Amino acid sequence: MIKRPYRRCSITLIGTLAVLLAGIVAGPAMANASAVPAVNASGCSSPQLSQPFLSLGDPNWYALAAGQTADNFDGAGWTLVGGANIATTQLADGQTGSVLNLPSGAAAVSPRICVDADYSTARTMIESAAGANVALSVMHLAESSSAVPQRAGEIQGSGAGWSASAPFNIAPGPGSGWRLVRFVFDSTGFRGHAQLYDFYLDPRMK
Repeated sequence: MIKRPYRRCSITLIGTLAVLLAGIVAGPAMANASAVPAVNASGCSSPQLSQPFLSLGDPNWYALAAGQTADNFDGAGWTLVGGANIATTQLADGQTGSVLNLPSGAAAVSPRICVDADYSTARTMIESAAGANVALSVMHLAESSSAVPQRAGEIQGSGAGWSASAPFNIAPGPGSGWRLVRFVFDSTGFRGHAQLYDFYLDPRMK
């Protein structure tokens, strides 16, 4: 009974983001068009890789998503709505850094990010309060003319301060070759907040 009103709210938020980002993708001249042209991914190239979760027993190599440096979410190129903001706080290692803060009902949309079929999962550092979690949707800019966010899954923390999320699906889509996507994070629940930093994509490099 509690979840139904929020589900309608979440769907409305995703729809609002789709309209907002249609203008971002197409530019001012196309902002009112009914369809958004696909985005060419010819400029994509292999990113720099690291092993950020090696100390946690995860030897995989990852690519840091745009708008970040290691242990610092600067938000460059991200679109923040519904109260989402960049906050300064103490990180998991005790250092101070910037994180993506998502109060209940807030959302954040990444800039264009290059992925291919091998980029099937991701991990991030997450801290949640009062039961808030983060839902992930993906906009396939190079695949569909509509660029509608598609729900991929939910990111959950341990509930006790900062923790590394379990690997989660980022739904890169079928086929091979590079494509451009935007990731949409929205905070679920009626109260509390979630915070993220070190959002890494996994290109299946062992």
